[in-house]
Amino acid sequence: MYCLIYGPDTYRSKEKLESLRQAFMAKCDPTGVNVTTIGAELLDVNYFRRLALSAGLFGPKRLIIVERFFGKKGNDDLGEAIADFLENSADDKKGNSLIFWDEDIKETGQGKIKKKVFALLVKQKYSENFDYLDDG
Repeated sequence: MYCLIYGPDTYRSKEKLESLRQAFMAKCDPTGVNVTTIGAELLDVNYFRRLALSAGLFGPKRLIIVERFFGKKGNDDLGEAIADFLENSADDKKGNSLIFWDEDIKETGQGKIKKKVFALLVKQKYSENFDYLDDG
């Protein structure tokens, strides 16, 4: 499973993120040892590949949560690695789960690579945009 959870309503988006994390733990990893949450500012190409391609410690899968990738400046190499991973392992149902969480993502100001990653993630089954709720 790969998905993108984003939007200006960070309260609801964090709730969704937590529900997906809990569902993963209930199904695959009750201890949570195979759940990794990392801010994009600490992520580089080699670390991403190591996380995404390695099996879980005491289970077959791991859950990787990447926070604020779209808000991070530059680093096209990381974006290319993520896009390549998403394109080439989209049908791998046995692989690791990857969730990207971010605040409101603006189309303007995003580079070509991040737009490609966004396009690949937003069409995934569990991806969701959390806009603010209407008053009426």
